[in-house]
Amino acid sequence: MQRCYRGVHHHSNPLSLEVQDQELIGHYRGLDYVRSTPHHIPVAKTKPALCYRRVSYNICPEFDSAVPIQASAGIMACHPFDPIPAQPMQANHLANLRRNLERRIQAAQIRGDQSLMSLLQQESMQLAL
Repeated sequence: MQRCYRGVHHHSNPLSLEVQDQELIGHYRGLDYVRSTPHHIPVAKTKPALCYRRVSYNICPEFDSAVPIQASAGIMACHPFDPIPAQPMQANHLANLRRNLERRIQAAQIRGDQSLMSLLQQESMQLAL
C-alpha cells in the first residue's frame, strides 16, 4: 500500500496476522463488540543462563510455592500490635472539644457577639451530656 504524508511517498506493508473472533463482549449504540484474539500467540524466548564469576544467578527468581513464607510472622513477633484502648482516646477527645469551646467562648466575649455566645452556650450544654 502506497501512502503519502506531506509530499513524502512511502510504502507500508500491513502485518498479516490471523485473528479469531471470540465471544460477544457487549452492545454500544446499536453495535456489537466482539473480542478478537490472534490465532497464534508467540512463545517467549527462554531466559539465558546468567553467570558472574562462576556464580549462576537469575534476574527473576522463581519461588517454590511449597515453601511457606514466614517473614510476616517474624515481623509480627518483633512488633506486636498493641491497640490503644477507646476510653483514654475518648476522654482526650472530649477534653480537646471542651478546650476549643472555651477558647471560642472567650473570643466571642471579647468581640461582644451575643448571638454567637448563645450558640456556644447551647453547644456547651450538648457537650455536657
